[in-house]
Amino acid sequence: MSEPISKVQFEQHLTEAVSITLDALDTFELFYCLTSQRQKKKYQKVFENHPRVFACIKPALFSMLVLSLHKLLEDADDPISLYRCVSMARQLSLISRDQQKDLKIRINGVKPIWQKVGVFRNNLVAHRDHSISVKKVFQTANISPKELRNLVLLYCEVLNELIGVIGKKPFDPKGHSFRLFTEFEGVLDALLKTI
Repeated sequence: MSEPISKVQFEQHLTEAVSITLDALDTFELFYCLTSQRQKKKYQKVFENHPRVFACIKPALFSMLVLSLHKLLEDADDPISLYRCVSMARQLSLISRDQQKDLKIRINGVKPIWQKVGVFRNNLVAHRDHSISVKKVFQTANISPKELRNLVLLYCEVLNELIGVIGKKPFDPKGHSFRLFTEFEGVLDALLKTI
């Protein structure tokens, strides 16, 4: 039988999960800003004038995005998983059994996307298999930016519900995302003016 947990432990766990989720949200927005067709066209000259910089930044952002998204749905025993957050909240009677069941159903609903992220994690980030082409990994994963964003937003939604049960103010993922995207576009706009 596992040891009982305290509310302080739960709050620490929740804070860490929120931090990882915000990392995923930030890296998604930055990666999308650098790779979407609209942005590629708009900032083509910036990317062409600074190829070494963006050749480093893009893979680093992609790796952080994949690792953050993957971490939060690993086995329930993982110290940072959403499943563990929900389990801890139930153990502390902060949520009902029905709420626990609803949250788990919502988390399980994005498992197919998470499994696609796992293809990237296993083949491109954590255990890079150089015998498999990067193009082949992307074809196998077959994941869209919209799916990645939906995964991040589901994490935010679940965590905001759990933040609410401890009486804290939820964070605004869409506002946070918009501010970051706008600020990064401002950096790219400034670089464009120097060309």
